[in-house]
Amino acid sequence: MNNKTVILGYHQIYDSVVPTTKYAVSRELFKKQLLFLKDNNFNSLSLKDIFTQLKSKEGFKGKNVCLTFDDGLSSHFDLAYPLLMESGLKGSFFIIAGFVGKEGYAGWAQLRQMLDSGMEIGSHGLSHNLLNIMPDEQLKKELYLSRRILEDGLGKEISVLSVPRGQYNRRVKMAAVALGYKVICSSASSYTDRYSSPFALGRFFMQSGDSFDDFKNIIKGSLPTNIKIKSRIVFYGLLRYLLGMKLYEKLRKAVLRGEYY
Repeated sequence: MNNKTVILGYHQIYDSVVPTTKYAVSRELFKKQLLFLKDNNFNSLSLKDIFTQLKSKEGFKGKNVCLTFDDGLSSHFDLAYPLLMESGLKGSFFIIAGFVGKEGYAGWAQLRQMLDSGMEIGSHGLSHNLLNIMPDEQLKKELYLSRRILEDGLGKEISVLSVPRGQYNRRVKMAAVALGYKVICSSASSYTDRYSSPFALGRFFMQSGDSFDDFKNIIKGSLPTNIKIKSRIVFYGLLRYLLGMKLYEKLRKAVLRGEYY
């Protein structure tokens, strides 16, 4: 994995109460992952660092990792952020602009503290609704307002975007680029190298069923693990294609219920 970057994705971090969502990682396991990265001398990059490297065309040097967190949850500030500070690693936090300060989500003061401590803040949309099925005007409004609200609340430029639920197409890309976003992250599981586009960065999302060995295999680029992940992507991609995006999301929402976000 030298000269590449592994972008990891996290949602819920939990301590004593185990969430039912499949996108959850315990504080203990997360701490163990950070120690592994630190002990093995991984370079901790922000998405802006990755953008700079891609524009330079010089390529990545050494072993690199980028830690991203979607949704702007309270647990990101309460549990993930202190461990990142303790380990000296960076975190990139994607915030749903319309949810800041709501129950279960980080507030403005917490986001400013993370930003001032060297963490990166990006947009995860205004409402967390799917961008790829929105009419053009609604799509532009969603992308514009999410960025504007975050910039007004934090006093700093917001130029990185995580697409809600990873649903991404060329129309979303063109609208985001036109509004000044420099980096777009999806949920496609792929490594980043000098040939990657900053507007289509893949990530490996950590799930509750993933063991520490699974994490290490992703970091090391293990072929069996990659085949397993790619198979999962193909399965859900085929399901979306057969059902159509709207029906797929309706069924997904019905099955996940409280876990939908």
